[in-house]
Amino acid sequence: MLHRVEVGEAFSNILLHRLAERAGLSDHERALAAELTLGVLRHRARLDRALARFLRYPLDDLTPRIRATLRVGAYQLIFLPRIPHPVAVHETVELARRVGHPGVVKLVNAVLRRLAAEGEPPLPDPAADPIAALAIRHSHPQWLVARWVARWGAEEAKALCAADNETPPSCLRVNMLLTSREAVLEMLRTAGAAAEASPAFDEAIRVRGGATQVRARLADEGKVTVQDEGALAVVRALDPRPGETVIDACAAPGGKTTHIAERMGNRGRVIA
Repeated sequence: MLHRVEVGEAFSNILLHRLAERAGLSDHERALAAELTLGVLRHRARLDRALARFLRYPLDDLTPRIRATLRVGAYQLIFLPRIPHPVAVHETVELARRVGHPGVVKLVNAVLRRLAAEGEPPLPDPAADPIAALAIRHSHPQWLVARWVARWGAEEAKALCAADNETPPSCLRVNMLLTSREAVLEMLRTAGAAAEASPAFDEAIRVRGGATQVRARLADEGKVTVQDEGALAVVRALDPRPGETVIDACAAPGGKTTHIAERMGNRGRVIA
C-alpha cells in the first residue's frame, strides 16, 4: 500500500479502507494497519535518515516496495515500543520475502537488526541548529520550518510541527438529507465506537475507533462520508445555496463535491 501511495496511484485513507474491507480485518488489525501506514508517511524523512546510516548506497537506489518495507520496519523500531524489536524485525523480513529477491531479504534483515541494536542516529542539538532539529525530528521540509521560525519563533514552530504529526480522529460527515447527526451518533455508540459530535461542524462526527462494520454500512447507504474537517471548512467558506451552479474544477475523489450538493439540498447544478 505504501508503494502505491508513493508512486501516486492512491490516497492513503481511501486505500486503507478498501484494503481493510477486502481483507476482512478486525478493528484491532485495522488500527495497526493505519498506524503503520500513516506513521510511515508522517515520519518518512526521519525514518530515511535512520536507515541511511546502515546502508552502503542511497535508499532511492532500492525499489519502491523495498523502501516501503524498510520504512515499516524502522517505524516499529523507533516509534512503536510496544512491539518487541525481534518481532518487528522478523515480520518485516517476512514481508521482504514476498516482495524482493533473497539478496534484498538479507539486506533488510541486516539493516533492521543494526537499527534495533544501535538505535537511530542522534538528532541535531536544538540549541546549535533549531531549524535542522525541528525539521528532522518532525519530518518537515527545512525551508518550511525556517519560514515558521522566522515568522513566529522557534517555540511556535515547534508546536506547529508537533501538531502536524498528531494522529487525528477519523471524521465522518453526516448526510443531513438522509439522516441526523444524533441518529448516527447513537448507532455508532451502541456499536461500541468512541464517537463524539464535532464542536466545529454541525454535520461532523469524530470517531477514534470501533464500530467498523456499522461505519462501513452507513457509508454504503450514503449516510456518512469519511472527510476531514479541513475539507468541510472549504465548503463552509464557499457557502453554496440551492439553485446555484457550482464548478468544482479540482474534484478527486469527490468528497467536497458531494458535500456541496448536500448543502444545496440537491437543488442546483454541480459540475465536477
